[in-house]
Amino acid sequence: MAAGMGAPLPAVAGAIVAGAYFGDKISPLSDSTNMFAIATETNLYQHIGHMFYTTVPGFIVSCIVYLVAGAHFASDSQVGQVDEIINTLGKLFNLSPFIWC
Repeated sequence: MAAGMGAPLPAVAGAIVAGAYFGDKISPLSDSTNMFAIATETNLYQHIGHMFYTTVPGFIVSCIVYLVAGAHFASDSQVGQVDEIINTLGKLFNLSPFIWC
């Protein structure tokens, strides 16, 4: 999708890694979050609550930066390309929310 829209692939990869890092810090299923909660002998959800102080501001700044950068790369001519990519993916794969059924 990013290549079809003409977005710089390193920036898109950075956005994906930033999202994965945020999810790893906040998820109660994350091994590092559980390990630190056990090591500090605190409640898991209390530990996650304290993590919000450092991860949410970074998340908000990232969203603003990616919103501005995305607006810079978006254009009406690329919407047709994105529709074409989605249609091609739809023909090649079964894109359904019930994929595991």
